[in-house]
Amino acid sequence: MIQLMILASLTVPLIVICLLYLISALSSPKPRKSADRDAPYACGEYFPPVRPQVTINLFWFATVFLVFDIIDFIIALSYGIELISPLLPLAYLALAILALIIAIRWR
Repeated sequence: MIQLMILASLTVPLIVICLLYLISALSSPKPRKSADRDAPYACGEYFPPVRPQVTINLFWFATVFLVFDIIDFIIALSYGIELISPLLPLAYLALAILALIIAIRWR
């Protein structure tokens, strides 16, 4: 009985949100496409669109963030759960190694 209540409390709002999104997407006015509207404009001068340069630092930052986030999640879950507690020393070791790599890289 309790599983049915939990399932209903998760699916009913999801269905309502999906229906509202669908209704609003179908009933909203659609803008017309035009070459003038999509062209870049700055003080009456024409500037060709330029793709921004993405450096490897962005990907390095994202990777470090994900690793820290996963390690923090393992540490947070390991308190009070016997199954994950063997992973706690590994998480601390990974965190120390990652901190050392970051310190060496950004020195």
